[in-house]
Amino acid sequence: MKNLDILGVTKNTEVIVSDTMVATLGGRVIHPLLSSCALIQEMEWASRLTIIDYLDNEEDAMGTKIVLNHRKPTPVGMKIKICATIIEIEGEKINCKVEAFSDFGLIADGCVEQTVVKKNWLEAKIQKLNTLVKANKEDNHDKNDGDIQKTTK
Repeated sequence: MKNLDILGVTKNTEVIVSDTMVATLGGRVIHPLLSSCALIQEMEWASRLTIIDYLDNEEDAMGTKIVLNHRKPTPVGMKIKICATIIEIEGEKINCKVEAFSDFGLIADGCVEQTVVKKNWLEAKIQKLNTLVKANKEDNHDKNDGDIQKTTK
């Protein structure tokens, strides 16, 4: 990190709740309100903005933990504001307090933890995982030609 004296750094983002952000499970809309999943994504983005300017060229960060208290429903079309503030730095882990507000007040709060990693480590990890996935797909292809009735042992 370029500067470890970043406690208190705050970033705000705003987004209007869209149809793609509603609670959907199994491909079906459960209710036309802001989903916790979409809210988490917005909170993680605001948290990333708090550290992005402080990362060295060879560094990146990954979300590693989130705590969310989703307090109020928010309909499609409503604007929400996300506020993320760095509250703790412990080694490579950076914790942000996050809050989300609509015109009606606080809709959610919680914490997002990010871990700073070396880009070359992350790239190697991604490469290894992609290799494992590809090998698994090829292995499964050999065992099953797509017809559930013809699986082999």
